[in-house]
Amino acid sequence: KEDDARKQIFDFASTSDVIKITDEEAMWLLGISPEKALAEPSKVRQCFRNCRAVLVTAGALGASYDILGHKGHVKSFSVDVIETTGAGDAFTAGLIYSLMA
Repeated sequence: KEDDARKQIFDFASTSDVIKITDEEAMWLLGISPEKALAEPSKVRQCFRNCRAVLVTAGALGASYDILGHKGHVKSFSVDVIETTGAGDAFTAGLIYSLMA
C-alpha cells in the first residue's frame, strides 16, 4: 500500500509547476538523500516533468531552491519553538505569495 501511495503522490506532483518538498520527503518519494536534495534541488526538480520551481525545506538547516534555473540556499534563523504544527504550510503560503507578487 505504501508503494501505491508513493506512486499516486508522485503522479499527482508530476503535474505541478511548483513543488515544495522536505528533505525527508525527497528520500521517501524520490530516493534522493536528504543531504543531496538540500544541496542540489535541481536533482529534485528533474524528477518532475512539468516542474519549473522546486523548494526543498530542511527545518533548522534552511531551504534550497531551483526556480527557473535560479538556484540558492536560504539559512534558517533561530526561533524559540513552541509548536511546529502549520509551520510548513505558513512557509509555503509565504513562498506562493512572493511568487505571485
